[in-house]
Amino acid sequence: MVYLPPDQRGDCLKCYLTTPFTDDELKAFKSAFELGAYYKSAPMMQIIIMHAPDDYLGKSHQYMRAKETEAGNTDPFIVVDEEAKSRRAVWYIDQFAEEDQVEDGTAESTDVVMKILIQTEGLAINHINYAIANSSIEEDLDNCSVELPLTNDFYQPDPQDCGGPDFEYEQPQQDVWVIAEPGEFKRAPILSL
Repeated sequence: MVYLPPDQRGDCLKCYLTTPFTDDELKAFKSAFELGAYYKSAPMMQIIIMHAPDDYLGKSHQYMRAKETEAGNTDPFIVVDEEAKSRRAVWYIDQFAEEDQVEDGTAESTDVVMKILIQTEGLAINHINYAIANSSIEEDLDNCSVELPLTNDFYQPDPQDCGGPDFEYEQPQQDVWVIAEPGEFKRAPILSL
């Protein structure tokens, strides 16, 4: 039997839909995420897509972060609201600002949620970069022309696009490791050029 070996699937984040999606819209959203996460060859992360709890509907990202933290989820999570949906992006919701972020002028107070609107295709790359401290939400918000200090109702003119890689062009270039046991493949003679 030939198979792809089990691989590291990366972090798994909750993704809350706070707006209705048609089947076609949901398929397009999932396809965009899978394209950017290299789902066909070497997935960088996973998301669990679910409808937001009723008490999240119409509420702020600050409220959602507080409820998630209260429930014991300290990981980042994703929100797709009407604005994000219309801009083919997702909200990446991290933690509340820390005291040093207030002191250095990044956030107005520790009640501010550190969040960023990210192109759906760029979600996985950005999450990995934030997780390994290769970049930060603050840096990326600055690159997206967001005014500091952050408030909970800040406007982000452009979604973060992680430098605009061409994910479709890169797909065939992704490595895939295939394991075949003896007898499960045929040897071909080496042709000389």
